[in-house]
Amino acid sequence: MGKFENKIPVIFAIDNDYVKPLSAVIISILKNSSKNTWFEFNVLSSCLSEDNKNILSSLKKFNKNISFNFINMREYTENLGLEKYMSRRKEYTYISVETYYRFYISELFPQHDKVLYLDADILVLEDIKELYDEDISEYYAGVVQDTVLEIYIEKPDQKTCTEPKRDFPTYFREKLKKKNLKYFNAGVLLFNLKKMREDNVAQKLWEFAEKESPLEYQDQDILNAVLEEKVKYVDYKWDVLKDLKWFAKQVRDEKKKKYLLKTYKHPGIFHYVGDNKPWILHDSSYNYGFIEKWWKYYKLSAYFDEKDKQLFKEIKTKKLVPKIVKCVRIMNCLGWEF
Repeated sequence: MGKFENKIPVIFAIDNDYVKPLSAVIISILKNSSKNTWFEFNVLSSCLSEDNKNILSSLKKFNKNISFNFINMREYTENLGLEKYMSRRKEYTYISVETYYRFYISELFPQHDKVLYLDADILVLEDIKELYDEDISEYYAGVVQDTVLEIYIEKPDQKTCTEPKRDFPTYFREKLKKKNLKYFNAGVLLFNLKKMREDNVAQKLWEFAEKESPLEYQDQDILNAVLEEKVKYVDYKWDVLKDLKWFAKQVRDEKKKKYLLKTYKHPGIFHYVGDNKPWILHDSSYNYGFIEKWWKYYKLSAYFDEKDKQLFKEIKTKKLVPKIVKCVRIMNCLGWEF
């Protein structure tokens, strides 16, 4: 590994249900990044099977300059009861307790001063070295502003689900104790672990979780509250939310609207937020091209089989699954537990 000038540690937090999408993420990284970069993929999970570990490790066929570390989180979390922090509500059940594994990252990786955390429901479409090279030496993290929440902030009639009497600006100020209304999405986080350890940020995250949970967006709210004064907002292209095209049209600033729509066409990272995923298709409410693009990468995975071919054919011909059986049928087709 000595000949490689660039080494990028990447962290994922998943359960077995997200291992298939994770394979698509990793393939997209390897296909769109420089061959001179060494990637260290770290997978945090409490239930990842040996078969899944082997299949993920087989992705080395796309680029030998990678390594995998699988970290069993059970010993860290089994007595903590993470479920008590979750905000369970209709259309939000796809979020798992693994999302809180992000709070452990600074302590789990003392050998690293800087790492990139990525959700498993994304595609990386440009060389992420550009993102990793962002100077965050004075910050806890490099982040991307959440365009959905930007719109919610501008609409005082938009109430939170967890506290229906509060609109989002009020919720941010009173519940999250935020001093400003800027809010980032936590699916792409460039962490300055060195600075986080120096300031004991992990403890502050857990203290906030214990005191204020459940929250509207769970650990994402906590990260926004605790890291607020020490984050650097980077280009929108590094976390383009799948519904950005629709939300951009709601933006009042015409210059910004034009830029967001341009970014949507050329994302660095495309993020399939929400419960409508390319592999759990409720409808085609977002750009169908990005659905096909996800399948393009997933089809290169060892997971892709005849059942997947049948499902993709159904999606491609837009014979969409009725909403009443949407998730159960599709996840059964993929052989995933539901």
